[in-house]
Amino acid sequence: MNRTSVFNIKIDFDKSLGSYVFDKNTNKYYLDFMGMYSSLPIGYNHPIFDSKEFKEEIHRVSKLKMVNCEMLSDEFDEFYKTFKKFTSMGKYENYHFTCTGALANEAAVKTAMWYKGPRPDGYILSIKNSFHGINSVGNIITSRFPGVKLRQGDIPGEYNWPVANTIKDAISHVQSNPYNLQGVIIEPIQATYGDNYLNKKELQSLSKICKQFDIPLIFDEVQTGFLSSGTVWYSTQLKIEPDIIVYGKKTQLSGIMVKKSHSKVFENQKRLSVTYDGDLVDMIRCKYIINTIDNDQLKKNVNKQGKRLFKELNKLSNIHNIRQTGLLIAFDFKTTKLRDDFCSKLFSNKMICNPTGTHSVRMRPNLAVNSEEINMAIDIIKLSLN
Repeated sequence: MNRTSVFNIKIDFDKSLGSYVFDKNTNKYYLDFMGMYSSLPIGYNHPIFDSKEFKEEIHRVSKLKMVNCEMLSDEFDEFYKTFKKFTSMGKYENYHFTCTGALANEAAVKTAMWYKGPRPDGYILSIKNSFHGINSVGNIITSRFPGVKLRQGDIPGEYNWPVANTIKDAISHVQSNPYNLQGVIIEPIQATYGDNYLNKKELQSLSKICKQFDIPLIFDEVQTGFLSSGTVWYSTQLKIEPDIIVYGKKTQLSGIMVKKSHSKVFENQKRLSVTYDGDLVDMIRCKYIINTIDNDQLKKNVNKQGKRLFKELNKLSNIHNIRQTGLLIAFDFKTTKLRDDFCSKLFSNKMICNPTGTHSVRMRPNLAVNSEEINMAIDIIKLSLN
């Protein structure tokens, strides 16, 4: 089996704790601000996972892999009630669960196309430098940019469906192609491209134009959602209500939530369902994470710690274009070499993050990161810049 690790870390599941992952290879702790590629919600070995209730519930359902598309369960019903209450904001009626973000984006595309009914010449418009996965339809609507091309291979992609270079171009495209266009998909912060923030006012204008021409608007919030940005959904900060929101990463499972007005696809379950519509073990873990977010007031923590790190990073002279919302944090170097050298020093100093784009560094602390861990991160970053 050919599996590689960028950091060559072999995790010790028992010793890893909070924001620190313990490496069996070196017998050392590393401060993890990569966050399992943004999918680590409340750190390692949170006490909630040692509770009797969690262990009993996980044990009960882990004896088989549940076929959620055909069989119901009390455990699913309880998860769904908790998840919908936390995420829907009273505006999203229907949900579909998948196992990856790419499949969730495929479900979003199908949902948009079923809104008015599939057309032979219908298509979805995406934005240049967006990432929506490397499998199936997600691969088709993902831009081919450095760092992603290798993962996409020779599968035909964006050149089959139009791609707007900018949000302004997308607005013009909607106005001139309202019939064949069946949806617009947006990654509001283009994370894999380097945490590139799309313009708020332009996104608001695009949202208005999509409503005017009755074109479904999809927001891919796999990276920005589930409190990562400081609010449950980043779209609320933009004062935009997408018709479909795609989620994943920190939710522990992926999927879509859809407004009732755009839910025609749900009239026939077979249009989206597959054998494993999400994993029940992941759903139970997600339920306990949501309870922890509420009980530990993690929304307040996300914004407090994010602002603190942002403030300290702005005091440093060797980095620029520092950007932050919640615990989505990134900054740039003048060259790729300077960025790569920094990441190498950071790792030598026992901290990991994610180099992204051509010269950016992306940091994704978990939602429960504490002040001591933020202080340690600041110290290691300063040391690594020298």
